[in-house]
Amino acid sequence: VKNSNNNISTQKLQQYYKNIKVEHGTVNITSKNGFATSMQLEFYTIADDARTIPVITEEEGLLKAINYIGAKKYVW
Repeated sequence: VKNSNNNISTQKLQQYYKNIKVEHGTVNITSKNGFATSMQLEFYTIADDARTIPVITEEEGLLKAINYIGAKKYVW
């Protein structure tokens, strides 16, 4: 929560599914004097049976990404 001098606060919340962060799933709430004045959502509905166990390793994922991009040089 971030507060300003004029009693306006902003609260940012992150969406999670089964303790896994949902990329870009956020809720932003702006309040003044303790009352919500606006709300901005990017919230995703996820099927109850969505898989949460990876089917490839991190190393396999990185290799697939590198091969897909095909760059000759990386900053890291």
